[in-house]
Amino acid sequence: MPSPAVVVGYNVFTTADGVKLAFKSRGDQEKKPLILLHGFTGSSAVWDRNIGTLQEKFWVIAPDLRGHGRSGRKSDGQDATVARLGKDLKELVDWLGLSPGPPDDKGNSDQKTARPSCIAGSLGCAITWSFAEQFGESIFDKLVWVDQAPLQNYTQDGTWGPEHGNRSLNSPEALKSMLDTLATSPDDVYKGTINSCLAYIWDSTWGRQRFDSEAAYLKAQENDTSFFLQISQQGDPTWFGKLMSDHTAIDWRGSIKKNFSGASGSSSDILVVASERSGCFPAAGPMWIVDALLEDKNRADNASDPYVRGVVADFGGHWCYWEDAEKFNDLALDFLTSGISSNHQIINYSLYTPSATHATAMGSNAPKCNVCLIGSGGVGTIGSVVLENSGRAHVTAVLRSKYKVVSEKGWDIESVDHGTLKGWKPSRIVATVSEAALPPSGTDAQHYDYVFVSTKQLPDSYSVAELIRPVVTPGLTAVVLIQNGLDIELPIIEAFPKNTVISGVSVIGSRTEGENGIAHIGSERVIMGPHFHDGLDRETQIRQATEFVAMYDSGGPGIVSLDLDMPKARWYKLLWNGTFNTLCALMKMDVGEVQSSKGRETLLVPMMRELTAIAKEDGVELPEAAIQKLAYGLPDDCPYRPSMLVDVEQGRLMEIEVILGNALKKAERYGVPAPKCSTVYELLKMEQWRIQQDLSGVVKAKPSKVDGTSLF
Repeated sequence: MPSPAVVVGYNVFTTADGVKLAFKSRGDQEKKPLILLHGFTGSSAVWDRNIGTLQEKFWVIAPDLRGHGRSGRKSDGQDATVARLGKDLKELVDWLGLSPGPPDDKGNSDQKTARPSCIAGSLGCAITWSFAEQFGESIFDKLVWVDQAPLQNYTQDGTWGPEHGNRSLNSPEALKSMLDTLATSPDDVYKGTINSCLAYIWDSTWGRQRFDSEAAYLKAQENDTSFFLQISQQGDPTWFGKLMSDHTAIDWRGSIKKNFSGASGSSSDILVVASERSGCFPAAGPMWIVDALLEDKNRADNASDPYVRGVVADFGGHWCYWEDAEKFNDLALDFLTSGISSNHQIINYSLYTPSATHATAMGSNAPKCNVCLIGSGGVGTIGSVVLENSGRAHVTAVLRSKYKVVSEKGWDIESVDHGTLKGWKPSRIVATVSEAALPPSGTDAQHYDYVFVSTKQLPDSYSVAELIRPVVTPGLTAVVLIQNGLDIELPIIEAFPKNTVISGVSVIGSRTEGENGIAHIGSERVIMGPHFHDGLDRETQIRQATEFVAMYDSGGPGIVSLDLDMPKARWYKLLWNGTFNTLCALMKMDVGEVQSSKGRETLLVPMMRELTAIAKEDGVELPEAAIQKLAYGLPDDCPYRPSMLVDVEQGRLMEIEVILGNALKKAERYGVPAPKCSTVYELLKMEQWRIQQDLSGVVKAKPSKVDGTSLF
């Protein structure tokens, strides 16, 4: 093996295309080599809980994949492919001098013992599949593949769908949503990934049972989120996006059968690990590999014993090796050193029944949460679809003006996230909030667990707190506000001082069309978290918010993340709403027209700077980079028409008070000058007055014909 350069505990070698790749080398190099391959946005650090135990039996080699951790990448992003990562693995193996050959005729030669084994998680599995595809053989003695299905996306022919594919990232539309978010708010993608990959967060009811106290649960969540977020932030979001675009486009089913089946000549023994608690894949996805490879058991060196086995782990999710390292290490070592032992309940997948396992793992027999939805427009209706799809919620939707038509016909939905839904209805539809206050029939509910509010915030027209009062049980019901504006939580806290208030900001292209249509054209991205107050303990507020986020995240491909600093998230969104939304409405221009005009430099950006100055006095620091990203991040021909512009065009009242009005009240309180925002606010109030006159049916008097010269 060449003498490596050593950098802060890492070895470094240079690939054929000139990229320096870092890897950890731990343990006695005279022992059998074991390579650990991490997944998307990770690094070799994700194996820190496993390496110490594994190196007692193996020489452990844990690389940082290209573009991850301490490893380099090409600046043009052309190397962000699974194939290139497969080549990197080949070059690493060659550079280390590990034998690439199969065993000799006797099957137990020194050459056999020199062959490396490999544990691969997620994307790492695809790298081993690419390795075998490119180089014609698998050099590995034993392979452990952890929670990766051979295909992420659902197929149009229906052969690969929700029972096998990725729970969220399973379509071109979902990928586009991720790429858009990586470009603007990469930490939202990273946090969403963390929430899906750690089972104790994704399935929080099960997760809490693993800890001695709520405080311990929350501390673990805080520590793990910080740990994995820092690892993700070492990479470049754009490069990550290109890699994921390539990863999700590849169907490995045929390749796996060609290169690893009994007829292929492969001599690798394989253990597939999956989990029904994974927020990434249902267990049937990875376990398809076991079914496919066991179709042909005729392999000369292992004819009497299947060379591929599957286990559905009950101790964690996508990152089960992190969540319970001791159990994973025991499982892996049993397989790597002596095959498969029965005390770990390893099963032949042909005997596995997905529905039964899922019911046990996810508690599907447990009572569903009762959710009351108020505001079933474009945002709320998609929200109810997500909640019902989660399998964890019974939704009562208050429809008011749409009650009659939707009761009869349902919603006709065209959605980038959920496809075509004709005549779709939630569990229950009612016409008024008072009617919703009665417990849903067919359930044992005595109260609502959550009230989901997605109405417009129009404090001059009605009080949200009074609107929802009939369906809020003091001290029990959590109120979820997916609405625009600042300080919208305060009236709710005043009305219900012992209830959790979950604040949420959503970016979604969804609107009502016709009498019962929903056009959902932009994949949802939502940030939610508790708006902390002193009426009840912090742990209860975090728990209820975490459980709702986990439920919402499991119901669709949108990007959902938990944020414990919601005031900052609201101020960030206000930078956009308080400028683009207001100016588009005032000038009757779409986003591209505002950007193409000189108004971006003379009005929009100065307004953003006024808002950041107010936010700073309010305790929220928004960097200049946020202004540059929001003001210049979209193309100049962007045709998007923000909600306030649509309101003006359709003669509906605008949310000007919660968007600009509340911000300007803070400006006055703090003594922050905001002349441009104030001017736009006053002009919008004039437009709002005109709309109110039209809505009230006031008949305008026709002006008499007057010679202009006589007015002066």
